[in-house]
Amino acid sequence: MKKALFVLMALLIASPAMAVTLTADGDNATKTVTIGWAGNGADAASRARAFGLVITADNGAVFTAVGGFQTGEGAKYGIFPGSIVIADGVVSDYNTPVEPAGLPGAASSGIGTGKLVVALGSLYTGTSAPGASGTLLTVTVDKACTVTVAEEDTYRGGVVMESAEGATVDSVTATITADVETISAPTVTKTTAAPAVADKVNGGRTETFVATGATSSAGHALAYQFDFGDGVTGEWGAATQTHVYTYTAAGSYTVTVKARCAADTAIESAVSAPIVLSREAFKYTAAGLTRPVGEAYTAWAAWGRPNCWAFRKQCNGDADGLLELGKPVMNKDFTLFKAAFNKDNATLGAVLINGIPGICADFEKTAELNKRVMNKDIAIIKDYFNDGATAVPECMSVGMLHFYTN
Repeated sequence: MKKALFVLMALLIASPAMAVTLTADGDNATKTVTIGWAGNGADAASRARAFGLVITADNGAVFTAVGGFQTGEGAKYGIFPGSIVIADGVVSDYNTPVEPAGLPGAASSGIGTGKLVVALGSLYTGTSAPGASGTLLTVTVDKACTVTVAEEDTYRGGVVMESAEGATVDSVTATITADVETISAPTVTKTTAAPAVADKVNGGRTETFVATGATSSAGHALAYQFDFGDGVTGEWGAATQTHVYTYTAAGSYTVTVKARCAADTAIESAVSAPIVLSREAFKYTAAGLTRPVGEAYTAWAAWGRPNCWAFRKQCNGDADGLLELGKPVMNKDFTLFKAAFNKDNATLGAVLINGIPGICADFEKTAELNKRVMNKDIAIIKDYFNDGATAVPECMSVGMLHFYTN
């Protein structure tokens, strides 16, 4: 065995011949290149006895695995002179074709780098000679690149033939094209806790938006960017983000989100379907005149967000938002008030006078004895009934509204 290996190592420094060619075939799905030989002749002199190769990857790719090789003296090319372990004339470990980085010509090489130096030989006899073509080994890379397979003939003789006659074997390449990563479009929802609802936003309130459903075809982590619809586009970041809206007029916001690959930020999803959020006239902090912050908003939302509560002077008795004889609080307002007075919620909900619902007579925005239109509302309509337009203040002065609805 020792003598045969010495003969093989001597062959590795002989001049190569052009009896065989190298082959390299890439598989994009597995990012694997199969490296082999082709063209072994029928006569012994035209066959390859050993291969000394240097395999490189460009584009910053690194080799992650080597496999597909045969092992042993009976194999076609299963002897690995650079790494085989022999003790007392007996092979204790054939090891792999990859030569250690400490050997000449193999610096900065090995798994985890972009360079492999390999040596494969055969101790075949005439009855076990390699065929006309076959596989030497496979190499796997971590990303798209071109893999080049060339002879390493400075220290290892390149492709070594039975006969030393012939020319240098040409190098070959295989291109690995990474699968095109795609990212599905996310869905955006607003998940702010009560008192907000899905299709509303309140000025000054921190609203919370969540992106769901986006996935990377490569399984990569994702980042998200929200367009909040008010001229503000958020930073790329988490799937849950918050935004504070400010406004003084009616309107709506179209909110969208998109995703991108966290590793390759040039790969983005399509923009989500939008959600359209309407601005809320009533401040989420709005209180009754003598009640806790937020109570009036909660009642307004519970009653279906009636526009009348955001009339300019409704809080001072103008239930219908109209002028009679140039005055805000007049007979039509009083008629609605009388119909709504002292009604429980169920009965009040059925009151409708001149197209104006009974809840519009709740001027004070609080309940008395669990009823919305009671004594405090009497005091308000009494104070401003039949007053001129300039004598009835607008409700913005009590801090309830972002904008008026009339």
